[in-house]
Amino acid sequence: MILEIDLSRLDIFSDKYIKLFELKCNQKIIKYKKNHVFKVFFIYYLRVLYSFLHSFKVKRVYNNSIVISHLDSIDNYGYLNKEKYCKYNKLNNNIIYLVSEIIKFPKYLYWFLNIKSDYKNQIFEAFLKSQIIIGFTKKYNLKKIIFFGYDYDLVFLYATIQLNQINIQTELYCNSGFLGVHNLEVANKVYCRTKIHKYYMLSRKDIFLSKDINYLFNSKRISNQTIVNKIAIYTSGYYARSKLNFTDNNTIHQGIISEQQIIETMRKYAIENPNIDIVLFIHLHNNIENIIDAKIYYKDFLSLDNVRLQDENENSIENFNSYDLGVCCMSEIFFDRYERGYKTILMNPFALDDFIINSTLKNVTVYSNNLNTIDKINDYLKMKDEKYFNLLEKNE
Repeated sequence: MILEIDLSRLDIFSDKYIKLFELKCNQKIIKYKKNHVFKVFFIYYLRVLYSFLHSFKVKRVYNNSIVISHLDSIDNYGYLNKEKYCKYNKLNNNIIYLVSEIIKFPKYLYWFLNIKSDYKNQIFEAFLKSQIIIGFTKKYNLKKIIFFGYDYDLVFLYATIQLNQINIQTELYCNSGFLGVHNLEVANKVYCRTKIHKYYMLSRKDIFLSKDINYLFNSKRISNQTIVNKIAIYTSGYYARSKLNFTDNNTIHQGIISEQQIIETMRKYAIENPNIDIVLFIHLHNNIENIIDAKIYYKDFLSLDNVRLQDENENSIENFNSYDLGVCCMSEIFFDRYERGYKTILMNPFALDDFIINSTLKNVTVYSNNLNTIDKINDYLKMKDEKYFNLLEKNE
């Protein structure tokens, strides 16, 4: 018996789509791990088996649409509360899907061998894992798939491409603070966080291919502004990220230098402005930084009388109103504060220069190597909220 190879799906490995993945993979922020093809297949078929077994535990009825993400819950996102939600690793499929995927193994292997790309392993792994989403969509006869966050995810990108091809409506809620090539998207409709993100997306039609781009939040202006002479510094913990493996090593190196310069600049600022209290908020989220290591790493800065480290149970977002000004490098905390109406400046941003230059973020950005940086920090500290937000909305 001659094995028939169905070539009908090779269009999703065409040069057009391969170039999208290469563009997404070949950038400075996210490091996409390369797994051996045997490991890729092994993990995928374990996942296929799990999705079948999981179908016995879950008996749900879905209407026409569903939200898919990697989060345990989307309860904190009120704009999605009318939608049904299923976490990616809990998607379920039936026996027909299980058997068909096993039968497809020779075809999948053939497709893998014919991919021409330095990122063929990452691309093919994303394709395989996306099949679980495609199978789930067909099982429940869904008409719209909404992806939430994880806009850098290669699996979600491949699923979106395939869903678009079979006329399933796709939407993406892009939850990233800072956008770059790794956020390349092809969904029919995209929701980003703020006007700043929208105008950046519109200026980068090479990576944001959706024709329908919307933003969710306006900044909430603070009324009756009072000055409390306090500054919060928010780190991303690049020195700690050097032990992890999801970011490019050059980016880690740049990040370490950038944050070291921030701390040195703010140390000089604290010495020159002893009446200003400064609190250092470290990146406790996902256990990237911790209090014990931070006390050692930042000890010279923390030795100043008007500088302290956050308490372990001191939530940065819940305390936004306690600080007149926030300072960070490229942390999403910038947009968390912006959306709630609190002033924040970027110091020494890197790797996403095009985002800064092509948006109003350049109006609230300072660099340690400028002679007047400390004076500018004071200018932003004393600046009225209305003037600050006008800088961010200027020329939009």
